[in-house]
Amino acid sequence: MNNNEFNNIEIPKEIDLFIKNGLNKAIIDKKRRKNKIAKMAISASIMGAIFTGFSLNVIAQRMPFLNNVFEELKNNKSSETMSISFNEYIDKYSQPINQTVTSNGITVTAEKVVCDGSNLYVSYIIKKDTKFDEYQLSTNIIISDRNTVDFKKNSNLWSKGSLEGAFVDDYTFVGIQTIFLDYLTDEIPDEFMMNTSFDYIEPVKSNEWNFEFPVKVNRDANYKIDVNKTSDAYTTHAVNKNAFSLDVEYTIPKDKEKDKRGITTFYSIVLYDDKGDFLTLLQDDYLYDEDQDKERRLAKFEPIDDKCEYIEIVYTERNYIDDEKNPGSYKEYENGELNDIKIKVPIN
Repeated sequence: MNNNEFNNIEIPKEIDLFIKNGLNKAIIDKKRRKNKIAKMAISASIMGAIFTGFSLNVIAQRMPFLNNVFEELKNNKSSETMSISFNEYIDKYSQPINQTVTSNGITVTAEKVVCDGSNLYVSYIIKKDTKFDEYQLSTNIIISDRNTVDFKKNSNLWSKGSLEGAFVDDYTFVGIQTIFLDYLTDEIPDEFMMNTSFDYIEPVKSNEWNFEFPVKVNRDANYKIDVNKTSDAYTTHAVNKNAFSLDVEYTIPKDKEKDKRGITTFYSIVLYDDKGDFLTLLQDDYLYDEDQDKERRLAKFEPIDDKCEYIEIVYTERNYIDDEKNPGSYKEYENGELNDIKIKVPIN
């Protein structure tokens, strides 16, 4: 892989959010556990999660399995770095698609879809006539996709820009496409048609990988909690418990750009369950400006256990400077003012 190819790799846009979330978690854990030092190797951990390979020989011994990608990945080591939660709702609610398109030496099979009204996952089997390049054998494969739904004109649903999964051999990748529906700001019907088109599957281009299939929404595990509580400069509007995520709609001040001292101020939220366990951030996105200084956002975290009684939302304000020893990373500004606001939200 030459330098030009490496420079052209698309870095997921949520990396900045993972950095902020990781830094916040390190600081909060340090305060909670005074006898332990919280160390965060942000850049290494993120790139490792994206590019770490797996033992192809071990996986290949388990073939054939290509009739249930969700089930295989749930039992595979790759699930440890994936953003999807392989809980019981996948088995209960997933629906078959079973559409296959071959173009430019790559055969793509859209296998199954599952949707809770907020999160939508599609499983795919990618088979290449020739071997994938060695540098591609990781837990992600880069894609360019367009996803639309029939109930909203000109819709283009947000996706990660990659399929998360695993290579089962040098010719075959199985992965999951993640699509978040919340940002449509429309009421999601119980049934709708979805169209997905890929024009790039690393490293091949085509305009023929097109799929259209029905989606049935199951909201059995979902409910909404109206919070509407303001503390200091932070407002918690609502918490939505879904089958595949825990969503928080909230308002925070806008991040402050780097000043003359090189200090950047980040505002964000961190979540803990009733056992004090840190909840992994899946996505955090801007909704709209409330005024010139504040913005409304929607953050999606990993789902909580059905027995969880409450969550603790920690709003954080942190000052950071560039970490010269790790380009592209931040470190806490030692003399910066820290501010935490904690809100407990009952779930059951």
